[in-house]
Amino acid sequence: MESTIHRIGAVFTAVGLVLVLAMVDWAPARQDVADPPPDASAQQVVSSYLAAVNARDFSTANRLTLSSVLQFGRLDRAPSFSQIQVGQPRQDDDGSATLGTGFRESVFVPVEFVRNAETATPTPWGYRLVRTSADAPWRIIDNGPV
Repeated sequence: MESTIHRIGAVFTAVGLVLVLAMVDWAPARQDVADPPPDASAQQVVSSYLAAVNARDFSTANRLTLSSVLQFGRLDRAPSFSQIQVGQPRQDDDGSATLGTGFRESVFVPVEFVRNAETATPTPWGYRLVRTSADAPWRIIDNGPV
């Protein structure tokens, strides 16, 4: 009898855990962030990406990057950003790393932000963006410290 009660308790616990995980997995974005227009500047793409990550709108964020490292799934614990300052794009110093893969243009967009309210001091960071032609949309391919 006691064994049966323990099994029933374990089943209820497992079902409860599955329901909680399902609710987290299927939780909607806190806010939908509009995709930038196709002719958006590299700065606009970075701003939209950071806004989408902040809003947990991973569909939009993932469309703006070509790098699986910068993409998110529903169960990911995404960072939050505040005090965001997106700088002027500059010609990519390391364009050779990306231009060999069919991209014709590469820029680096410097950014400063406070990540997850870890410190009050903004972190200097940046995003590398590429596109296949002057008419193609910019997409994020890499990121890192400035």
